[in-house]
Amino acid sequence: NKHRSENPELKQRWMAVLMPVFSAKGFTSFTMDEMAKLIGVSKATFYKYFSSKEQLIEEILAWKLSEISGYKAPLLDKALPYEERFLKSIEISSLALTDISTVFLADLKAEFPQKWLMIDDFKNLALMFLRDFYTQACRDGFFPSNFSPDAMVIMDRLVFSGISDPDLLK
Repeated sequence: NKHRSENPELKQRWMAVLMPVFSAKGFTSFTMDEMAKLIGVSKATFYKYFSSKEQLIEEILAWKLSEISGYKAPLLDKALPYEERFLKSIEISSLALTDISTVFLADLKAEFPQKWLMIDDFKNLALMFLRDFYTQACRDGFFPSNFSPDAMVIMDRLVFSGISDPDLLK
């Protein structure tokens, strides 16, 4: 077990270089050496920060899910009207999703199925968060009295499943 260097800003810069390549071509065919070359460092230097391709992909996935999680901030901003909170939330999450391709998702699901569970966990937490938002909006009279937060969450679940299913997106 070698000691890994920690420099989150450097790692994020490297991941930002690699993510568009992985979105275009996938990541399964790339070796650690090829990835190091893409970011302009030696393989030894790359290994100082990432012990394996699996660790790199896990960190990329965590970074992207963290970006998508930015949707929560506007939903919690009670200074904004509900409609604006919801629209800003969609805008933030949509922008964060733009560089996650079906190629990347297919590689993730095939090569690291245990990491795919991170996406499932993220979706489930997001749905619980959205249910709370819809419920509060109902209490505050934003939605009509016959509005069902549970029905809205079911629709959200279908959307989330669709945008994260590489087979469906193809």
